[in-house]
Formats: sequence, C-alpha cells, structure tokens
Amino acid sequence: MSFFSKGCKAHRNRNSSNVPKNYSQWRERAQELRLQTTTPHNLSSLHPASKMTEEEFLSMRALWPKRNRVKEFPRFDAATAEKVTLLMNDCSELEAYLQQVRNPHNAGFDRALGAFLLVRLSQQSVQSEPIAAYIQPSRSKTRPKRVTRRPSFLGMAMKVDCEMLDSQSSEESLSEVSSAADFPITPGRTEDEQIVNDALLQFLTALVIYYPDSKCQWTSARSPFGKTKFGQNSMKARTDGYLTANGEVFAIVEVKPQIRDRKRRPEVLWQETGEMVAWIMRDGKHGRKCPVRRRLLISQDNHEIFLTIASYKKRYVNYLNNGNISKSTKSSFLTMKEYGPWIITRSSDMRDLARIILSLAVEVTDDLARHEHTQQN
Repeated sequence: MSFFSKGCKAHRNRNSSNVPKNYSQWRERAQELRLQTTTPHNLSSLHPASKMTEEEFLSMRALWPKRNRVKEFPRFDAATAEKVTLLMNDCSELEAYLQQVRNPHNAGFDRALGAFLLVRLSQQSVQSEPIAAYIQPSRSKTRPKRVTRRPSFLGMAMKVDCEMLDSQSSEESLSEVSSAADFPITPGRTEDEQIVNDALLQFLTALVIYYPDSKCQWTSARSPFGKTKFGQNSMKARTDGYLTANGEVFAIVEVKPQIRDRKRRPEVLWQETGEMVAWIMRDGKHGRKCPVRRRLLISQDNHEIFLTIASYKKRYVNYLNNGNISKSTKSSFLTMKEYGPWIITRSSDMRDLARIILSLAVEVTDDLARHEHTQQN
C-alpha cells in the first residue's frame, strides 16, 4: 500500500530518531516536536495507517530496537519442532522448490514443485531490473569495489553476504547479511506492489497446503480490523493479508515494492505500527476465543523478508484505550522486535523461513485443538 500525505512531506531530512530504537530516543524526538503529551485521543484527527504522519506515529508510543539477525529469531518448542521436521521431510515439493532456488540455472516448469511452482514464478518477477549492482567483499582493508553481475535468475537482484569473505562458506548457512538498504548500491523497486504480495502470500499458502491437519489459512483480505477507535478519533488499518482461523487473526502481512530502509522511508514502519496497534485494540475490544502466543508481522520488502514480534504490557493497552499519560513510563510503550532479512534467492534462508511458518501453523492448530477440547468439556 502506498503512503503519501502532507504530514509526511514535512519531514524530509530524516534521521534514525524518526523511528526511535528506545525510550530515550522517543523522548528526545517527542520533545523536539513538542509532542510529549500527544495521544491518539487528543490529536485533531487520524490518517489511515498507510498515510500515518510522524506526529501520529509518536503518539502510538512504539519503539523499534536495532534489527536482529535471522538466526536470533526465537525458536518454537520441541514438540512443534519435531512435527515440523516430519512435515518438511515428507514434502518433496518443498525440497524441489529449495533445490531450484539453490540452482537457479536449472529453473523451468518442473511439475515436481507442485504448489511451489507458482511461488517460484512469482518470486522471479519481484525484482524488475535485469542487472543488479552489489558490493564485492575484499580481503584487504581497502574500500570494497562496486561490481555489476547478472542476477541469479532472470529478474532477481543478487545479494552478497558476509560469509562470502570466507572461501569455505556454504550456501546452506543462514544469511548473515545486512539488509539491502545498508549497501551503497541498492536494487530498484519492483514494478508493482501486487507482484510482491503474490510472491509472499503464495509462499505462505503453499506451506499450509502441505500441512493436511492445519486449522488455519492465509488470506489476502486487507481489512480484518475495521476502524480502530481512540475516543472521538478513528484510524483505518489495512494489511496485505493475514493468518486466520475461526474468525481470529494469528499473524499479519505487509509488503512493499522497494527495499526496507527505516532512515529514508520510516513511513513503512509507522504504517506497520498502526496495523499492529489496530490488531491489539481489536482483540482487546472483542476478546479472543483462542489466545495468540505472539503477535507476528511478516513483511516482504522487494526481495527481502522480515519478521517482527510485538511485545507490550497491560499499561500500554490502557494507554491506547484511554490516552492517560499521568502514569506514563517505559512500560507504557509497544516494542517491535524485528528480525531479518530472509532473502528469497537463498535456499538456506527460505528453508529456515519455511520451518518458522510451518511451526506457526502447527502451533496455532494445536492451540485451537486444545481450545476446542476445553470447550467440549
């Protein structure tokens, strides 16, 4: 979803404080803009989340700490991990897909990919530039030189990671690379955001297809939360999809055609914050039949995928509900803990991401089964 508003245009000289990493940065920026006492309740109005201004974002009191690496994403319990290992070992289609990611020159219309054939075709369309530039690591202490290479398959930008510094590195190890925004030369945006949306939703859906006991499904529906009320104000938040079961949301999706860059495009994280707030408040208002263990946001920005887990305490929910700042402390803030990137041209990354997404589906399915059993008794 695009985001343009007069409020955003007022802040062209952006720095890292536009997305505060901690309470001190939030307080400094709020003081600079004289917004210490601003809440979603006392603003004159609220834009939709996709057009959120910095003033509105700061009123949501969200912190985005420094991004964590892929391997730091919290793992699931042993029982869930065992089930997922069996599922993945039994899914020849997933293995065929990963093999083709690993060996892109063997790409073709291979029926062995099953539902992952559409995933592969969509992912090939994500990056529209046929030639991508990247930084070639150097063993010397001199500045790395810029190099252009043909991408690993038509339409996809190549990525270089830190493991290339070691001649013995293996593609099977997880990506240690920074996001594309950290490189001086970055891929161009995908031609259309819908291409990125299709690539991500098809990947998520294909995984669930090969989990026959699944009680949850991915949908591309965009408005699971309706209008979020803050006193007399209201905010509309539209996702790019979500994981649903029994009418409840268990994860949300947001995509963008360009690379993720919190310094140059902080509005992306502002929007994602608005969507997470809408989800939290929706559950607070209507309650949940089945608890959600973690509030997970799955983002794909061009060829990179990021996972974000939201954490907060009851005091933050109270703040959202009543806008009371008299007892405002660090505990009345939302923390968005981000992990990534998982790169769609790396088979090791996609294998790891598949394990995480299947683990989520298994966890939700087991929780629903326990809930149904409790209700029956």
